[in-house]
Amino acid sequence: QRERRFPLVQDHAPDSLSILNSKTDFLAFMVKHCDNAEDYPVTGALRTALFDVLPTLYKPGFAIGNCRKPDPSVQWRYLEGNNADILRPYKFTIAFESSYLRGYHTEKLLNAIIARTVPIYFGHHDTVGSIFNPKRFIHCSFDVDGLVKKSDELGLKGEGETRIDFVKEHAAEDLKRCVEAIKRVDQNDTLWREMVEQPMLPGNRIEGTPFDLRPISRALRKAIELHQPSWL
Repeated sequence: QRERRFPLVQDHAPDSLSILNSKTDFLAFMVKHCDNAEDYPVTGALRTALFDVLPTLYKPGFAIGNCRKPDPSVQWRYLEGNNADILRPYKFTIAFESSYLRGYHTEKLLNAIIARTVPIYFGHHDTVGSIFNPKRFIHCSFDVDGLVKKSDELGLKGEGETRIDFVKEHAAEDLKRCVEAIKRVDQNDTLWREMVEQPMLPGNRIEGTPFDLRPISRALRKAIELHQPSWL
């Protein structure tokens, strides 16, 4: 049965055995664009490259969004309804950020956690651990600077399959390590359950995270008291 609320701070661990038994599929890939090269050179192709190499290195996932969807007649469902509900049947979710920028963390990781999946994440390692509990997801690392440099040397232009193939070739070892991490968790139910039981926030505390709205409310109160608007 679907949870009506997802707690930011856990007062008890979820029933990971029941959650595991409810999973019917291996891995979800929910992406609209296979490669956002115009906005995010190189890094926008990493998630598609991972999805592409999974069948060869381990086993295939399932594409839910427009990118790599098995049936071209099915329209993109990403913004239709609750994304966490769409991800809920899967054990894993590819939750790569398009960009590798410090502080750039979108809804992808959050949706995957709310769906009680184990997220496969790529994003800036210096900041994600201050927002989300690193024990709650698999963080895949890539030599972004090296990929960008090689791409510039080759004069790689445009987007699409050429860039995705470039990433699969020049990030092959990093992709392999990422798949090995997925495989290790997938083949060990105890390890998967331990990850799902982890709280979402570091230290299971909301204080000091972007979800803590009290600093904003204090600043707003101070501004109101300082300016004393006439409408109060």
